[in-house]
Order: sequence, then C-alpha cells, then structure tokens
Amino acid sequence: MPVSAEPEGTVYRSRSRSRVALTTPGVAILGTALPLVAGVVSALVSGRITWVFGVPLVLVAAYCAWEARPDARPASLVVPPLATLLTVVVAVLIFDGFGAIRVFAVNLFSVLAGQAAPMLVLAEVIVVLILVLRRWRERPVTGSARP
Repeated sequence: MPVSAEPEGTVYRSRSRSRVALTTPGVAILGTALPLVAGVVSALVSGRITWVFGVPLVLVAAYCAWEARPDARPASLVVPPLATLLTVVVAVLIFDGFGAIRVFAVNLFSVLAGQAAPMLVLAEVIVVLILVLRRWRERPVTGSARP
C-alpha cells in the first residue's frame, strides 16, 4: 500500500486560466475598429448605414462592457458614440466628399439622426445594463446579509 505525503482530506484548487480584462486602449481600439470596418462595408454595399453596421456595433459594445477592467468601464460607455460618429463621417466622406461644408454637415446630421441613432441607442442601453449588472455582482457582502 503506497504512503501519501499529503494528509487525508487535503483540498486542491484547480489552476484555471486567469481572466484577462480589456484595458482602456483595448476597449477604444476594439470598440472602434470593428464597427468602423462594418460601417464602411455597409456603406459601400448598400449606400447606407444598415444592420451590417448595427449588429457588430451592439455586439462589440456589449463585449467591451463585459470584459472591461473596472478602470476601463467608463470607456465602454464612451466608445460606441465615438465609433458611430467616426463611421458616419467616413461613410459620408466616401459618398459625398467634403464639397460644401453646409452640405456635408446636413448629410452628416441626417445619417446620424436617421440611420445610426437607433443602433447607437440600443448599444448604449445594453452597455448600461451590463455595467449595472457587473456593479451589482461585484458589490461587497455586508455582515448583515450573511446567514
């Protein structure tokens, strides 16, 4: 019968992979690059900002909010509007160029208000819900809450 060096009843914890969270630059780069590429593809294919931009925007915004470090969470709130604005500016520039500044501003505003706003609002609502959920899950347990 082999003799074990460990006492009986020893509990071992598995060494699982530690969670790597997104930093602020990671949230900014990932949250901007994917929607920008999707928005440019959407504008080139259909001539508008469509769901081809909206779905990646919502998914990337939700992912960034879920995976962000605590100090990077404010960035996950700010990045979707900035990514949307950058995408719309690039899409308007692709089709209209600068032309007259007034025409550029009107086109920019109409695309932002008409085509991109619903997707942006949905992305922001999902990000806020995820951040509230994460904050609620990470709250400290008080002594009175224990049985």
